[in-house]
Parts: sequence; structure tokens; C-alpha cells
Amino acid sequence: MRLEVFDLRGRRVRTLKREVQDPGFYQLVWDGMSDEGQAVASGVFFVRLQTESSTVSRKILRLK
Repeated sequence: MRLEVFDLRGRRVRTLKREVQDPGFYQLVWDGMSDEGQAVASGVFFVRLQTESSTVSRKILRLK
């Protein structure tokens, strides 16, 4: 499973999870930081979840 956050230009901002997970329900919280440890600006982002069988993307709004 891979869970990543992208900006509007399609650049990956943060990788939240990249490991094999057992089936089930999970909750992850993005702290608004980039992979480099910098706080990202308020705005629209996309979260993409990739599994072995599917890929799902959702639009999110980050407000400071």
C-alpha cells in the first residue's frame, strides 16, 4: 500500500505510508508537513491511495 499527498501541479509533497498492510480499516493523519520537514501552505491537495488491486484519489483542502 502507498499513501501519498500531491500538490495541484502533481508534485509529491509527502509519502504517508509505503508498506504492506493487512486488510482492514486504518486512519492516518497528515500533519501538513512535506517529506523535507517543511510546513506546506494552505490550499488544495490530492491524496492518492495505491494498493495491489486499485488506485483511489481524493481532493483535500488544507487550512492553517
